[in-house]
Amino acid sequence: MDTSAAVIETDPGMLWVFRDLKATDLFPLARVISKLGVNRFVEAFGSEEVLGLVSNIKGETTDMQTMVVGLSAIAQVVQVILENMEKCEADIFNLLSSTSNLTLVQVKDLDIDELLVMIVEFVKKPEFKRFFDRALKLFR
Repeated sequence: MDTSAAVIETDPGMLWVFRDLKATDLFPLARVISKLGVNRFVEAFGSEEVLGLVSNIKGETTDMQTMVVGLSAIAQVVQVILENMEKCEADIFNLLSSTSNLTLVQVKDLDIDELLVMIVEFVKKPEFKRFFDRALKLFR
C-alpha cells in the first residue's frame, strides 16, 4: 500500500497516515454523510461554481484546470462538513481515527487547525471521490 501521499505532518513530532478505505468503512462513512445530508454533498459536487469551472474548459483539460475544479469541489464538501459537524461529531472522530494511525483520543486532542487539515486530507482521498461517483450513478 502506497501511503506516501496520505502522510501529513501536523507538527514536528507527530504524523498521521490514512490507510486505504475498505468495505468496513462504507457504513461509518454513509452514517456521517447521512447525518450531514447526502443532498448537500451532491449539491457540492454539482455546485454552480464547480459546474461553471467545468463548462469554461475548452478542449483537453490541463492539470491546472483539473486541480482547480477538484479543489473547488473539495472546498464545497469541507464546507458542508463544517456547517453540520455538530450533528455527527462523534461519528467524524471515529471515522478519522479508524482510518488513520491515530487513536480516538489523539484525534479529539488535535489542535483545531490540525483537525481541519485532517478533514480536508480525508475528503481529498481518491476513494472518497470514487464513493460519491458510484453513489451518484446508483441514484440516476
